[in-house]
Amino acid sequence: MATCVLQIAPVSKPRMTRAERWKKRQSVLKFFAFRDAVRQYCETHAIAWWSFEIEFHVPMPKSWSKKKKWIHIRKSNTEPIIRIFAEAKTESEVTDLIQTLKDYLK
Repeated sequence: MATCVLQIAPVSKPRMTRAERWKKRQSVLKFFAFRDAVRQYCETHAIAWWSFEIEFHVPMPKSWSKKKKWIHIRKSNTEPIIRIFAEAKTESEVTDLIQTLKDYLK
C-alpha cells in the first residue's frame, strides 16, 4: 500500500441536522474544509477516497502514563468499513496493538 502524507489537522465529524445548510456553525465548517481537503487530494492523485486507510499521529503529552494504552473498534452503519482507534505512548506500541488486533480478527 502506498503511503501519502497529508499536511492537514484531523477534524471529527460533528452531529449535523438539516439546519446546518444555513446555520454555518464553526465546527461544521471546519469538518467540511477537512473533508474537502481529503477529497481534493484523492482526486488529484487518482485515489478512490473510500478505499484507503487514514492514520493520524498526534503527539502525546508528557503527563501520559506509560502503562496507558487502548484500542477501540467501530463499524460504520453507512459505509462498508471498520474504524480502528488506538492510543499508546509510542508509535511502535500503537502499531503492535493494531497488528495484534488484525491477527486476532483473521
